[in-house]
Amino acid sequence: MLTAYIFLFLAIGCDLGANVLMKLSNRFRIKKYGIPAIVLAVSAFFFLMKSCQTLDLSTAYAFWGGLGLLATTMMDKIFFHVELGRLSWLGLFSICVGVSILVL
Repeated sequence: MLTAYIFLFLAIGCDLGANVLMKLSNRFRIKKYGIPAIVLAVSAFFFLMKSCQTLDLSTAYAFWGGLGLLATTMMDKIFFHVELGRLSWLGLFSICVGVSILVL
């Protein structure tokens, strides 16, 4: 079971890295960011698949999607200075609550 969660967190990390690199790649025009973004995106799905061998698909996918979205939003805010409005924060909070309920 622990291995499944390790794979799940690897999937989230790869997804986060892929998302940041995709933004830096300028629509894949800058190959030094675009190619690693593709490799990390494929790796994210590989690790998600490995975690789903033990975890329920609904739990793994919700956890991956929710934490991936939350982490990507935080990276966007920190590194690219994106401002979030009240509704955005409410949406992120709602996702966190929903994923927490699903995982329980």
